[in-house]
Amino acid sequence: VAQSFDEYYLYTCDETFLKQRAYPFFKEIGEAFLGILQERNGKLYLPLSTSPEIFDDTEKAYLEPNSNFDLSLLRYLFKTLIGYCRILGEEQSRYESALSKLDEIAVIDGYIALDSKRRLNESHRHFSHLMCLYPLHLIDYDTEEHKKLYKSALAEEESLGTDMWVGFSFPMCAQIYAMALDGDGAYLKLRRFCDGFVAKNGFHLNGDFKNKGYSSFHYRPFTLEALFGFCDALHEMLLQDHTGKIELFAAIPQEWKTRTIGFKNLRSRGGLIISAKLTNGGLTELSVTAPKMCDININGETYHLKKGINRLIQTEKQKR
Repeated sequence: VAQSFDEYYLYTCDETFLKQRAYPFFKEIGEAFLGILQERNGKLYLPLSTSPEIFDDTEKAYLEPNSNFDLSLLRYLFKTLIGYCRILGEEQSRYESALSKLDEIAVIDGYIALDSKRRLNESHRHFSHLMCLYPLHLIDYDTEEHKKLYKSALAEEESLGTDMWVGFSFPMCAQIYAMALDGDGAYLKLRRFCDGFVAKNGFHLNGDFKNKGYSSFHYRPFTLEALFGFCDALHEMLLQDHTGKIELFAAIPQEWKTRTIGFKNLRSRGGLIISAKLTNGGLTELSVTAPKMCDININGETYHLKKGINRLIQTEKQKR
């Protein structure tokens, strides 16, 4: 829930909102967890820890504290609070101390695990142990070590299969493929979602009600989050902005690279509104509406933006 406040700030740069809404919300959550966490041997642990619906919520679902799910959320919470304090001039040492006492994300044999002792060993509808990859962006697809973690995580999901997935699992997996810059992988998961889990009226039905063989669940509950996840995954394929620079068409499938594709008015971090077109793999149109003067790196090029509309690559009509 707190991340929704954070993303609103990141995508608007509204410092009044940061000061009056986002920071107070994060601070109260941070203080609550500092009251719950227990210190043992210089490390902070939750008294109980799990991962959503793992092992069908039996006793096995109580994982070794802290599960990667809980650990990712805690690390994100305190990391974000430290950043807010630096911006607002608030005291941050309390949160720095807490972050330093949390374990790193648990990795077993090169795979992001459920906790420090167990890997995912069955097909499962949630990828909550992978929240450190997405949507929390604690581990980016940048270094060779990190790239291996993404690839092993996706390989593990593929090897376990989709038998126990439901509709929303496919956009979730597509989001991780997009983070790994694998457009073909992301595209395939979104196509299967549309093929197997979307009714004629556009509603998402969470089971494989058409019996396409994508899942062992064949029921028809309507849920909203999968449709939002689909749009989000598609957005990440077209525009990524979580590393301090903007990558356009970062994770598109090969077949799109021989066509003309584009988008209009997608919002980026920093309050930017971006429209772009790709023709045969080359950027042929690009315009950015900026809320203030700033410098921004887009696809490896640095642009100096003025406030308002900036036509960085113009259409032939605009050029004339």
